[in-house]
Amino acid sequence: MRDRDEYNRRRRERYAENSDRMRLYAREQYRKNPERQKQATKKWLADNPDKAALYLEQRYRKNRANRDEYNERQRLWRQRNTGRQREYLKRYDAKNPEKQLASTHTYRAKTKGSSGFLGGDDIKALRAYWDGCCAYCGESKTLTIEHVVNFDRGGTSNLGNIVLACRSCNLRKRGGDLLEWWPYGRDKLDVFMTRRALFITRGLL
Repeated sequence: MRDRDEYNRRRRERYAENSDRMRLYAREQYRKNPERQKQATKKWLADNPDKAALYLEQRYRKNRANRDEYNERQRLWRQRNTGRQREYLKRYDAKNPEKQLASTHTYRAKTKGSSGFLGGDDIKALRAYWDGCCAYCGESKTLTIEHVVNFDRGGTSNLGNIVLACRSCNLRKRGGDLLEWWPYGRDKLDVFMTRRALFITRGLL
């Protein structure tokens, strides 16, 4: 145990004396073997959950205490890596379409001053409930977030006021009243209203 403590002490001292050189070496190794380094990091996190949690907490507290410095580092990194960041966001959005859709919606809702919150899991629940089809016309098309009661009419961003609709239906309805706009006949309207009521009352929110 003493030998281990002594080894760790000497290692910390050596790192403190050569921190810049060792950080540069670590970055170079990461550039040469990114997948290998990622796998090693994942393994370390899995093998050392307590140390990982402590490290993340310390890093969070440090960034909170130096918020301006942290924001400046982030800004400079984005400037130096605009293409890299853009490609990463494209890959992330492709892998997480529900989160991307929810993020876009959240931003729009904030600009409108709307209350409520919508997350990626909410989008998944809506997509599954409506069988991946437009809640209005029933067609299997690219879906968008649609507010049954529009922001301008007092609608919120709560899940009870949200359905997934195709772009065509969303654009045609726009901010209008649902009953005044509905073009698919009374029977289809009754089905929609019943399914929406079940979604809300069965606790699927």
